[in-house]
Amino acid sequence: MTVQKLRQIFRSCADDTRLRIINLLSDEVLTAGEISFLLDKSKFFINRHLSALAAFDLVVAGRIGDMAFYTLNRKNDAVSVKVTEFIVVQFCDIQLFLDDKRRLREIKQ
Repeated sequence: MTVQKLRQIFRSCADDTRLRIINLLSDEVLTAGEISFLLDKSKFFINRHLSALAAFDLVVAGRIGDMAFYTLNRKNDAVSVKVTEFIVVQFCDIQLFLDDKRRLREIKQ
């Protein structure tokens, strides 16, 4: 791991929407459409953020037919995994994150 890659990983997380996506993906596998609905943002906007997170292996996509499903990458290098784990643990009591998780539970029922 280089300092440059570490800096890029932190930059990729330095956005409210990306932090909220990481929070949502910490417990669930979701589609871009579900994330878009939960965060009340356009699918194009969410896809752009998912691409930025995927560029540094923070999230990964799987496909079933035409549907892409996203989850946190728990198999990548240790630093990226630790960054996402840190975000989830340290920011779990932020009201916005709690509200996102509540909405997720509501739509999954």
